[in-house]
Amino acid sequence: MTGAADPAAAPPCPGADGMTDRGVPERGVTTDRGVTTDRGVTTDRGTAERAAEAAAAPSWESATAGEVLSAYLHAQAGDFLRSLRLHRESGSDVREAAEAARLLRRAARRISGALYVYRPLTDTAWSDELRTELAWLSGTLAREHAYAERLDRLRGALHRLSGAGGPS
Repeated sequence: MTGAADPAAAPPCPGADGMTDRGVPERGVTTDRGVTTDRGVTTDRGTAERAAEAAAAPSWESATAGEVLSAYLHAQAGDFLRSLRLHRESGSDVREAAEAARLLRRAARRISGALYVYRPLTDTAWSDELRTELAWLSGTLAREHAYAERLDRLRGALHRLSGAGGPS
């Protein structure tokens, strides 16, 4: 190399690495050296403290299948609820509604798939009932998308017939 900094190694934007544009850690950001206080002073963290934090972090290698499933379902439920809110807030914007419906269907499929794969770890009656409801929701969202497309085509045909020169 010529000694120039590698642009790929640089953070994508100022502050993305926990540092301000002056090279000083942002307040409240944990760095390898420590935690930056409100006054901008970095307090040193000892090796023992970093080791204790690492030990407190969940280790997927020692986690049970139930713990892994619980964490995965929790994440997917969060995605599902965010998508549901996005779908509700999309209003009359067709593109936003379509994207929200796609995200809802994806989250529903992932939850349903996880419940199917890990069925022996769950209450089978509960998981089967939830999978049935998720399949119904996914089908309803698919029909909503198909109806919106059909309505768009119908409006275009009506505009062409009326000579208004609408969308073609």
